[in-house]
Amino acid sequence: MTGLSPEALPSHSTDPAFVGVLARWQWLIRVIVIGIPVVGAIPTAINLYYSFKHGIPYAQVSHKLEQYDLWVRNMDCAVEYKELSANPNTKINIGVCAANGDISIKVARSEGRAIIEWIAFDRFKQVNAFFNLLVSPAYADDVVTAAPPSGMRVTQAGAQVLCQG
Repeated sequence: MTGLSPEALPSHSTDPAFVGVLARWQWLIRVIVIGIPVVGAIPTAINLYYSFKHGIPYAQVSHKLEQYDLWVRNMDCAVEYKELSANPNTKINIGVCAANGDISIKVARSEGRAIIEWIAFDRFKQVNAFFNLLVSPAYADDVVTAAPPSGMRVTQAGAQVLCQG
């Protein structure tokens, strides 16, 4: 602040009470400005910890934790696998846990490597609430032969060929 003398400053800026209030607000603002990013970084730090602890890539931490929870939940499930055809070196087996509907997919290679992944049945039941606010759900039904209920519009598409030559 070049060229400013103490007489040029407003009188309330040198008042000790005002300086004390300003110092308290300044401390609170510093805590908020530093605290919010620190709190926001906690989930990232947790994922980094799990990645380091279990030796898995950082991008796969959430998927691996979900798979672990599904393995624990379906540990006692007797799954009957049904084989699907794939290329000659790969066998794909799909089974369902009868207790909760979770789906198990087993992919086995001819050299002996196998991967088993679980898909939670609850995942199919999830509803996107925000999307439902914007768009009403659509349901398939048989062809309406009688007059539709009031408030329902029925449209029908027809095939039409246009020659553009």
